[in-house]
Amino acid sequence: MGKIIFFMQKQWKWIITTLIVLLALFISVKSFRLSENALEITREQFLQINKPYLSLKPIKYKNDNYFKIDQQDNIVMIKFQFELKNLGNVAAINVHPPNKMAVPKKLLGEGSVLQYGLPPNVVLAPGNRLILVSSLKFLCESVTRAKEYVAEMNIEKQGITIYIPVNYESEIESDNTFQIIEGYIIKRNSARVIKSEMKRLDKNTPSGQIE
Repeated sequence: MGKIIFFMQKQWKWIITTLIVLLALFISVKSFRLSENALEITREQFLQINKPYLSLKPIKYKNDNYFKIDQQDNIVMIKFQFELKNLGNVAAINVHPPNKMAVPKKLLGEGSVLQYGLPPNVVLAPGNRLILVSSLKFLCESVTRAKEYVAEMNIEKQGITIYIPVNYESEIESDNTFQIIEGYIIKRNSARVIKSEMKRLDKNTPSGQIE
């Protein structure tokens, strides 16, 4: 014990200097980690504020109706047009429909197929818009049945339920994909929104799943 005390008396300056250096190193490491966390929080806040926000709403045709019905042979097509607009402050890039669209039949009607398309590599700058044309396609067993189907459609009272998903990326965050899903009940002269959702897709989320 005496030797230890003697050593500490002789080397007290070196010991204090070493302790100060170790304390400074600890503080530096802690500060670096805090800075990293602060930078990550700042980045997340920046991305939350600066992102594209797409809206999708139905618009009328020239005949003042929200849809058109075409019947060719045994195929019935109900066509809609939507205004797709970027309400955010950052450009939306790679605006596209999901590669695979899993839509429950109860949402669209038995035997129906949702179709729509966008040009490749669409970019929507803040405030820009484009017209998206979509259609519900019904395949009937015969021409006669197709004509009957059009006559039986109770559009005036019940309307048509349609859900449209659109995927896109942010120009400052292209490693993530976002999706909007807009749902409407559309009649000839009215359109009522029943679903409006925006979400970030992860790798395990089906790109066109509508729940």
